Amino acid sequence: MRQRVFTKVLAVALLLAALALPTGSRAQDPAQPLRLTAGGVTGIYFALSSAFCRLLEPDLAVRVRSCEVRSSQGSVSNLRLIRAGAADIGLAQADMVGLASAGSGVFAESGPNPSLRVLFSTVLEKLTIILAPESRTGVVDDLLGRRVDFGPLGSGSRASALRYLDSRGLSLDDFEPIGVGTSSLAAQQLCRGNADAFVFISAHPNSVVQEAIATCAATVFPIGGRNGAEHLERFIVDFPEYVRVSIEADLYPEIPVDVETFGVPAIVVADASLDEETAYHLTKTVFEQLPALRVLHISFSELTVDDLLRPCAGAPYHAGALRYFAEVGITPPACG
Repeated sequence: MRQRVFTKVLAVALLLAALALPTGSRAQDPAQPLRLTAGGVTGIYFALSSAFCRLLEPDLAVRVRSCEVRSSQGSVSNLRLIRAGAADIGLAQADMVGLASAGSGVFAESGPNPSLRVLFSTVLEKLTIILAPESRTGVVDDLLGRRVDFGPLGSGSRASALRYLDSRGLSLDDFEPIGVGTSSLAAQQLCRGNADAFVFISAHPNSVVQEAIATCAATVFPIGGRNGAEHLERFIVDFPEYVRVSIEADLYPEIPVDVETFGVPAIVVADASLDEETAYHLTKTVFEQLPALRVLHISFSELTVDDLLRPCAGAPYHAGALRYFAEVGITPPACG
């Protein structure tokens, strides 16, 4: 039953994705569309951004002129596009928001971004490692020297995975990294025998995981399993922006037990220069139409106001979001 619901809601999400159009300019100009930068067209960021556009403007004829969703490589790319003024609003992992604001990690070359602002948080994303059937293992060391797709260069998935590897004294040099390009193609490459594993961060249930399991009986690697629990606990202590989570067994067939890993919230961000009215309107719309958002994708089905107010790292709230919070008596968590 759950799989049938997943398939139907996924179809709705893909329909929303198809509504996005190319090109646009600054949101401050009412004659131009609001530009949202998301990840790949089959990913959760694209579905969320498309849902935001639908909530902001129910009329399709108006929506295609007033709100557009652009695909990207993921969190890192989105934060760079926001800083460059090439997008108005974007989605990014909370850990990457903190790094971009501080100008550290993958953003060290560009330096701190004091203009980065947060509107609200969304789904909790979980680091997921999918293994080919013949690569079944319970320890990271068993993947050393194997063909692993860590995600596109501009993705938060890749950056977060490399932080975890670094915490264990490992790097890309310890694997045979391969580049697939997008997570939507990763399952196909795995099942064709062109990869031993692929890594990405996403909310669950996820169509890419479902495809890999259904096509070639792939499995999900438990980061916290066997000898990994101690490393996982230490990683979360050292990097408090992550939380210890599980990918529940009943989400997918062929996963008999919960799979331990770490997670991080997806944050809606903008530049401080985004006009206050736009930031206020989007924040108000999402908070007040949360029931409508829940039915647009199965991964949004359990979103709560508390989820929208998860503590985040490294960047302050936008004035427009703060205006809405003050209006309804919400005390936002410390953020930045």
